[in-house]
Amino acid sequence: MSYIAKRVSKIEDFTGDQRDEVKNFIHRLSKEMRGIDFHYRNRHSSWVFMKGHPYCMGWIAFGDYRETGKGIENYVVYSHTIRNMKYSSYQSDQHYMAMSLHLKGGVKNAKRYLKNFTMFDIANETLSNVKHRFTSARYKVRQDADAKKDKMFTSISMYREMEHLVHTGYAFLDAAFGQQVKDYITSQQEKKVSEAKHLNLHLIKVYEKLGEQHFDVVQINDASKVYKLRPDEFPPELINTYTDGTLPQELAGKLSVVNILTQDQYVEDVGYALGDGMYYVSI
Repeated sequence: MSYIAKRVSKIEDFTGDQRDEVKNFIHRLSKEMRGIDFHYRNRHSSWVFMKGHPYCMGWIAFGDYRETGKGIENYVVYSHTIRNMKYSSYQSDQHYMAMSLHLKGGVKNAKRYLKNFTMFDIANETLSNVKHRFTSARYKVRQDADAKKDKMFTSISMYREMEHLVHTGYAFLDAAFGQQVKDYITSQQEKKVSEAKHLNLHLIKVYEKLGEQHFDVVQINDASKVYKLRPDEFPPELINTYTDGTLPQELAGKLSVVNILTQDQYVEDVGYALGDGMYYVSI
């Protein structure tokens, strides 16, 4: 499977005890990596995160995590920054693991690889969600227009004749039928507008810093055509940090609307609420 990102807000409680090796791993890391926190994941592993950040940095563990399962236990680090080419398949959990036989090596790997999600990481993790909602909205409009067409007309020529009559102000003898024609023509116009739309987004992360609200903002143009973002698609001019006093008015207005949405709710031409202080705003 691909890398499994974990929201800090979605960490499940584990009430059991942990292995001494994991406890020692945690103890060493807490001394060498300032600001990190831990939450037991299971007996063999623990989530690692920093308060105020939406995603876990990853998890640490002690056990036999090799695909072959030869019974050799290692100190393990699992992170989105790791690419273990001994396991070349991106569908393998081990592809995102660094392993060491000794605690010293495990601590070294943790210090090297456990990083908070950047805006680039958040975008790649979540962009598919809003793309799906955008595409679904296009499909719904198209489906509605096609259903009206199938019900009303047997040919494009017939549609054009009816459209002409509506535009000339013709009064249909059957008022109900006339309204159906008008509704269909309206649906075709809405379909054209819908299909012409581009998904231009701003990903916004809201957080507190030094007692003031900050906004990290990344611009993603024509996002519906993006499969996976590359670092070169994140030039400095598309990445900005604002405060309440400097946030552009257009973004502030859209954000005030998206902010009242429930998590995973999408509103056409407004945006999408990711939850945990993260939003996509349509511009």
